[in-house]
Parts: sequence; structure tokens; C-alpha cells
Amino acid sequence: MGAYHHCFEMMKKIGLKVEDFFESQPFDITIIGDEVLQLKASRNLTAPWHLFVGGLFAKGLSFSEKNAFYRLIKQLKRPSEDCPADIWLLSLGQTESLIERFWSPLCLGALTTPVSNASAFLLYEVLHQVFFTQARNSDWYFPTQTLDRIFPLPAVKWLATKGAHLHLKSRVSKILLKENKAIGVEIGGQSFHADYVILATAPRAAKKIFETSDLDSLALMIDQIKSEPISTLYLQFPPTATIGQPMLGFSDPILQWVFDRGITHGTPGLLAVVTSSFDAIGEIGTAEFSQAIVSRLTAYFPYLGSNQPITKWIRDRHGAISATPGCQEYRPRNRTYVPGLWLAGDYCHTPYPSTIEGAMMSGQQCIKSIKKMRNSVQQGVITLEI
Repeated sequence: MGAYHHCFEMMKKIGLKVEDFFESQPFDITIIGDEVLQLKASRNLTAPWHLFVGGLFAKGLSFSEKNAFYRLIKQLKRPSEDCPADIWLLSLGQTESLIERFWSPLCLGALTTPVSNASAFLLYEVLHQVFFTQARNSDWYFPTQTLDRIFPLPAVKWLATKGAHLHLKSRVSKILLKENKAIGVEIGGQSFHADYVILATAPRAAKKIFETSDLDSLALMIDQIKSEPISTLYLQFPPTATIGQPMLGFSDPILQWVFDRGITHGTPGLLAVVTSSFDAIGEIGTAEFSQAIVSRLTAYFPYLGSNQPITKWIRDRHGAISATPGCQEYRPRNRTYVPGLWLAGDYCHTPYPSTIEGAMMSGQQCIKSIKKMRNSVQQGVITLEI
């Protein structure tokens, strides 16, 4: 979305133009359930009134739902305690039907956690940043290329021009310690020394490294962070098949978000179905899960045809951290108790849930903290923030 400022700033820093990799459009969302809900933000108003006018003229909302929508726009404020997000939304005058039909899909898409289990603090931060700061923050940004081409590959080339030495496909086995200070890492039996070690891996990978490095307390810290699964099922229908827009949402536990890659990536007939926080996949099996998706999709869009499309399924059992109430207390800070050892990643403490934007913010604040500490040491002043 347009609120991904840290990502876009980093892209510009390495010489990329955001418009070369994304197609942007004002906030326009369609969510299909028992009824079809369609909301388009106004193009000519500032935040949050662009969203209010969109809600006022939304299709599929009753008068009471539109009135509830207005109440939230008028009185949104940070919750006094981190309760489940649905309880917080009810306290803001949202009806159960509006939560189920609109806020629940948005919460699941943003936090990868069902609204009944999600952190009210984190949902507030997302809603405030996206809908209540600048109108363009709520714009959709649909990638037109694969994610590796959008940032990682250009970043590798940019780093090489700066004299960085990159060791690709090389797994860090442990952190090198001397007198309880991190002095480098070990890769394939070879030691690499450094003044600062920034561990920017997924939490499970970080835990393994901590365990092999005899940093048990850090490994235990990672254990407190729970995760949510994310699955993406690619369905190749005939080239003429389309859902008519880049993305559709659904009020369905399995069929949640569908992206038309024929529109966004120029691959006609290819649909990507994203399902978050659905634990029953292992119980029903891959084939059954795929068939359930196809059955639901063709029920909504009969013109897709009944033939089983070619499928590719990618499942990450630990796709994102669980954004549950109180989770912010367990997300680690960038600086660890081990001198010279720092952490970065979407699981680290930021105002945002486990997203690419959160990961980018974490990395940037990590570098800023290191620079601040170095300056303090040079000036003879040391400030500890752990």
C-alpha cells in the first residue's frame, strides 16, 4: 500500500523508480460474502474523509453499517488496553455484521491473524497509518514483477558497487563470541570477523543460530513468538479467465484473497489465492485444500469452468508472527544484551505487524541505533537501551 514509505524510500536509495515495479490505484476494495460489498475511497478528499465518503456511497452496506462506519472515522483513537481487535471495534460502535464483512477480512490481510485473536494495538496502528494520515497512504500498489526483481536482485547489484562482499547460499552456523562479545560469524567452517553482527533472519532461523552459539536466553526469547501460516495457491485457468480486477476479498475461512496475475503481471488466466492463519490444511491434505479452493472460486465465477486448473502451492507454516494481544511485549528490540549483536526483521519490535514494511523499518532503525551508539562512544557518552 501507499503507507509502505520505508520500502519505497529504500528502493529510491538504490536507484529504482517505484512506478517501474508497481501499478498504483486509489483504495478500491470488493469483498464477496453472502452479499457483495464494494467501497471506493474518494479521489478528491483528504484523509480520513476520503474513506468516509467511500463508505457513504459503498455498495452492499446497510444504513446502520454506514452509520457505524462514520462513528469509527469520527472517533478512532488508540485503545486503552491491548484487547482482541473485534472487542475494540465493537467498543467503537461497529456492528457485528460490519466487522464480519469488512473489518475482519482487512484485519486478516494486514495482521495475518483473525480479528477475534488480533491485537487491537496493532490494528489501530495499521488503520491510523493507512487511512488517517494521508489519503495516498491507502492507495493500492500492485507489483508488476516478481518480488526478487523488485528489490533483492537490484539490492545485490547496488551493494556490489559499494564494495560489499556477498556470500550467497551460505548458511551462518554460529555467532563468534569472545569475552561475551559478538565478534563475527562462522560460515561453512570459515570465520568472518566484524565490529557489529546484525542477524536479519526469520525468527526460527535465528533461534537455531542462538542455540549453536550457546545463547540460550536469546533462543528462549524467540520461543515466545508464535507464528501464523500463509498459503498461496496458483491456479492456471484458460487465458480468457479473469476476475475482472487486480484483487478480490472474500468472507470465507479458506478463500480469502484472490489476485489476478493476468492483470498485474501479464500472465493471462493465472490466479493467486492467498490464505492466512488456516491451520486445517495439514488435516485435510493438499489435494483436498486445492479442490476446496477451486470449488468455492468456480461457485462464485462459473465462467472459469469446471476443469481442474494446473496448480502450484506454496505454504509457509511460519509465514508471519501472530499479532495477538500482548505480542508487542515479546518482540525483541534491535539491540541484544550481547555487545556487538543486533537483530533486525519483521518479528522485531516496530509499531507494525509482521510485514515487509515492518522488516524494512526494523533494519533501518537498527542501523540508526548502531550509528547513534558509535557516536556516543566517540563522544565519551554511552546510553544503554535494551
